[in-house]
Amino acid sequence: MKIVLSSQGNKKESLVDVRFGRCNYFAIYDIEKQSFDFVENTGKESNQGAGIAAAQVVLKLNAEALLTERLGPKAFKVLEASTMNLFKCHGMSLEDAVDRFKTNSLPLIEEPYRN
Repeated sequence: MKIVLSSQGNKKESLVDVRFGRCNYFAIYDIEKQSFDFVENTGKESNQGAGIAAAQVVLKLNAEALLTERLGPKAFKVLEASTMNLFKCHGMSLEDAVDRFKTNSLPLIEEPYRN
């Protein structure tokens, strides 16, 4: 099983990024291998629609879950239509977020963030 996290950096000690569409990287954690890989979020460069572009990048990673702080309305709509489970995590490292995911202690994202 693979999970994807919005990440500020490309190291396992990096923090989960608040900004899904504009995060710098996506961390891909393989639960069986217990290892991280990182891909750059090419969607962050979009003038408009960064959330949709980032969601398309994430969907291509074939993960079963996404861990992030919040999703805008358009990204939420794209990801909600998939089979991916969406989880909220705030103010923690990638490693901490994965540990909380493994213990089922992260809440689901059930609606988009609206500012």
